Amino acid sequence: MQYTLHIALHDGFTGQAVTVTIDGREVWRRDDIRTDLRISRAAAFDIETAQPAVTVGVAVEPGSLHATLQVNVAATPYVAVDVQDGALRIKPSAEPFHYL
Repeated sequence: MQYTLHIALHDGFTGQAVTVTIDGREVWRRDDIRTDLRISRAAAFDIETAQPAVTVGVAVEPGSLHATLQVNVAATPYVAVDVQDGALRIKPSAEPFHYL
């Protein structure tokens, strides 16, 4: 069975490079990620996985920010990532995110 993980970079991105890993394997990397303040979204992408639970890792440079979180993709397939107060916050959700 395949599961789709929806990852959205939301608030706090100001031109950094962002790398996302799933179970330690790089699956997405982009430079110059910036939050669109009108909708609180910087970027979004989907990744397919055969595993119902994965470890999501996010790294942001410059700033040497890094965070990981175990995510139950079957129950919470939507993941928001924010930069807040100099730290990364990864928040899984069962519901899709809504933008203005």
